[in-house]
Amino acid sequence: MMTINWMRLAEAQRSRFAGLGEQERFAYFLAVQCGRSIGDKDDRCGDGAAGVGVALCAATGIRVRADADRLMREVFTRKNPGSDEIQAAFFVTRKDRTENNRVARKGSATHVAGVVGRGVVLSFEYPRAVFRTLEELWSLCSLWDYDLRIRGLDRAALEKSTREGASLYDAEGSFVEYFEEVAK
Repeated sequence: MMTINWMRLAEAQRSRFAGLGEQERFAYFLAVQCGRSIGDKDDRCGDGAAGVGVALCAATGIRVRADADRLMREVFTRKNPGSDEIQAAFFVTRKDRTENNRVARKGSATHVAGVVGRGVVLSFEYPRAVFRTLEELWSLCSLWDYDLRIRGLDRAALEKSTREGASLYDAEGSFVEYFEEVAK
């Protein structure tokens, strides 16, 4: 079995991304996940939140692993973000409902998709991650009785959340070290 030397890979990638800002790195690392197979959604932290977390780590060097609701309430808190900011689209339930063996309360986010560019997101949907337009997401939200909220990253809140150990889950160590190194 071949093992990946993440630090050597990070050294090679660092020059590639040296001229890119955080928002551009976020969009890039979302885009490379397109087509990725999605397994069954974990009861507490689905693939959308994981994919957005991976892209955030790659863009900022700060790891965060939380469910969609926690990302919306604690990390993506900026309303009306500018087009040059890191953004995510959240499905917010209009009523209490049961999803994936848990109760989602009215007003909680149950799904998140990372914004890749103007009007385009990467949505992590079983069986794979796909590009969708925001118009498509609006239609799906209406059909399923959700609101769609676009939020911008609050960098200070991301840093605070990480300092306080608020991440619910951790990615595999060498993989995270790779992203932290690339983001330098």
